[in-house]
Amino acid sequence: MTLLIIALRWIICVPLGALAGAAVQLIYLQLNQYIEAGTLIYFVESMVAGGLAGATAIYVAAYIVPSRKLLLAILLCCLSFYGLYLSLQNVEVDGWSYASLNAAQIAGSIYMAYLIFSKKVTFDTASA
Repeated sequence: MTLLIIALRWIICVPLGALAGAAVQLIYLQLNQYIEAGTLIYFVESMVAGGLAGATAIYVAAYIVPSRKLLLAILLCCLSFYGLYLSLQNVEVDGWSYASLNAAQIAGSIYMAYLIFSKKVTFDTASA
């Protein structure tokens, strides 16, 4: 693998991981758009969408990056905590559902980082 390809994979891993996570979250929430806001099932659906989005973002970014996948997963989890901090600062504006969605993203991110650490998730990069 050439140096240019390696550098390009490091540059695009985080944006593509974030886009994949956002796409999963938007698709999941669109599939369940007819649930009334403020109900318990709406809260649960937001948590599930956030968890799936966080796990997907970490997985896609770790799949794209050529090396140090666990380090990238841990750094992205720390970045997710910063997102939760920002959402907690704006609870009055955004509401608690957005903060809970961010908390679920962190939980999904941490779970995927744990799976990468314990080698329960492997990446077949021989063909890449």
